Amino acid sequence: MALLEIIGPVMVGPSSSHTAGAVRLGNLARAILDDEPAHAIITLHGSFAATGRGHGTDLALVAGLLGLTPADERIPESRELARQCGLDVTFRAADLSPAHPNTALFELTGRNGGAAVVWGRSLGAGKVEVFRIGDLDVQLSGEYATLVLFHEDRPGVIAAVTSSLAAGAVNIARMRVTRAAKGGRAITVLELDQPAPAATLMAIRAQPGIRKALAVPPLEGEAPAGTGSTCSPPPPAELPAAKGVEPPGSGLRDPADFSSFRDLVQRASAYGLSLGKLAVREEARRQAVSPKTLQDAMAERLRVMQRAIQRGLSESPRSRSGLVGGDAARLQKSAQAGQLLGGPVLAAAMARALAVAEVNACMGVVVAAPTAGSCGVLPGVLSAVAEALKAPEERQVDALFAAAAVGEVVAAGATLSGAEGGCQAEIGSAAAMAAAAAVELAGGRAECAAHAAALALKGLMGLVCDPVCGLVEVPCVKRNASAAAVALACADMAMAGVRSAVPPDEVITAVAQVGRAMPESLRETGLSGLAATPTARRLCQACAGCNEAGPDLFRPGRHHSKFQTRDNP
Repeated sequence: MALLEIIGPVMVGPSSSHTAGAVRLGNLARAILDDEPAHAIITLHGSFAATGRGHGTDLALVAGLLGLTPADERIPESRELARQCGLDVTFRAADLSPAHPNTALFELTGRNGGAAVVWGRSLGAGKVEVFRIGDLDVQLSGEYATLVLFHEDRPGVIAAVTSSLAAGAVNIARMRVTRAAKGGRAITVLELDQPAPAATLMAIRAQPGIRKALAVPPLEGEAPAGTGSTCSPPPPAELPAAKGVEPPGSGLRDPADFSSFRDLVQRASAYGLSLGKLAVREEARRQAVSPKTLQDAMAERLRVMQRAIQRGLSESPRSRSGLVGGDAARLQKSAQAGQLLGGPVLAAAMARALAVAEVNACMGVVVAAPTAGSCGVLPGVLSAVAEALKAPEERQVDALFAAAAVGEVVAAGATLSGAEGGCQAEIGSAAAMAAAAAVELAGGRAECAAHAAALALKGLMGLVCDPVCGLVEVPCVKRNASAAAVALACADMAMAGVRSAVPPDEVITAVAQVGRAMPESLRETGLSGLAATPTARRLCQACAGCNEAGPDLFRPGRHHSKFQTRDNP
């Protein structure tokens, strides 16, 4: 994962997997249909089916089919937009095992006669993958400009395509060929470093054996709210201009792959850099862009975080369920009155973490860090510590890069998805990232930041994901505040010289093992833990918009879409 994917995407809440990822799956399904969608049957599996209502997954999938991006504030109104565009959508729930828990199956029909069956999964932190088109397995991430070829399985077809791409100076990043049978139908997915020119596409489409060639643009992440057309495909995203970055001359010629703390700490020591500054340098080399390009993008994420803090504290937004809202303002008021025990930095971090998490629960614009469910931890800690230390924006950006480096190490060795690893993968990772960011702001070395992250992960290891009513509200929002406190405590310990007795990389291995051992009922399905308590069940029966029997949102009469389950056909 790129560091700007760990601190990102900028998105409408409440869930990076279930909302932002769902939008992106809809975007890819629309592109594969290659037609204006008129009818859609969407089947949800696993966590998508169990908690999709509370996460706005249905709204997000429809928004994606309409061509909206994850940051578009019209996502909550996507069903009405679908009605205006003449798009009819039916939702169903089914067991598609052994599919990933965040899986959606699209059966699409277009206005001009197009049809497509697309299987996709949301992998956490906004990352997605289309893994089947029709009856053939594929791998399509949406991270690259992509060419999807439907062709005959016969000698020379792939060679002719790759020759055409070479003639057009287009480099292939990844390629996978799948066939139904020898000599039969086949699909080839080519992920490209740059979009193929029109002349190259024409040459490929003219090749014998090619039945259809689709050019799928890379997914857009953060288009400004309200800028995408809802009845026509979004324009291709522009790739950043590539600028060569000379590798440092210390013998480490290849950029870091951010897969281990050990490598990052060794590199930081060799270069005499903090973790944040090292992360900027190595990511620039890895992405072949200038450091300033990355810093500017991260600075914009910082500003989105700051706006979410301000909104959460000043507006006290309430979620549609009524379960969340106003606690951030209450905490801030008590802090200002001198009624809290933890001191001003802790109070500010907790209040601001709550503020961002409440904005997320209300489908406001936030930055997933690393996920939407844990989006308040990092900005809460970062903002409070930066204010106490009077740190300028440049240092805060470095701190975000330090946090992103920690997040990518966790993603490489474990997971950032609550559906795969429980809340330790989301809130735990966010606390680790925030602890490293605090160390960066305080001037600590990379080794110190790594141990702060490990201490935070150990403190929250085993934390289950048990959302009440399937909503990213209870206990998720308040866990953001408690995780901010853990992050600050672990940053203080590390800065005082306390070290994790178990090396940071081994801590991540343990987190992965615990996640795999955790029952599915405790991994975002809302079937156990706090979600199964008597009070939680009463709340689900009472709250508007989150129980199966009552919400108007899912009744066919209110919107053009329906939601069907095996128990409620």
